[in-house]
Amino acid sequence: MIMIFGGGCPKATEDLGTIPYFCTKTDSWEIMKTKSIHNPPGRVAHSCNKIGNYIIVTGGQAQIESPDGARDFALSDIWLLDLESYLWTPVKLNLPKGIFFHSGAVGGDDCLYTFGGSTYNAQGSVDRLNVLYKVNFFVPPLVELAWNVFHESFKYIPRLKMVELGVPIYLVHRV
Repeated sequence: MIMIFGGGCPKATEDLGTIPYFCTKTDSWEIMKTKSIHNPPGRVAHSCNKIGNYIIVTGGQAQIESPDGARDFALSDIWLLDLESYLWTPVKLNLPKGIFFHSGAVGGDDCLYTFGGSTYNAQGSVDRLNVLYKVNFFVPPLVELAWNVFHESFKYIPRLKMVELGVPIYLVHRV
């Protein structure tokens, strides 16, 4: 199954409660409705990634009607779609600023990394970004947490000394 989440142009997007998908078994396009009461608003230029049984939609651009007419906005929200229940959940954490045309990737640590993109400045012009955000959606194993604290606190300890201190070899090889 190949799913499509959002897209189009800012003034012609639908919320993500309706998901078009291509069924590779039947070679046909179909529509799936999510079971959520609240769905992510429609968007373009967002990122979409998969971690485990979840689809993560981050940021993007949307057009919002105001008394002065339609305006494009950069979104800072993050949404998870559970692929078992087909329920959307807004993540209680937002990106520091609204971004669009950014890149998203999932690392081997199951963290979402979001890089670059564009945002609107106070004057309404577009600024390019050179920033990396990291979001951890799941509690990592204790050994990973311990390694992060140890490595951050003792960055300059020689590898041989780490082995002598009892640090597992597979962690020492990360240095």
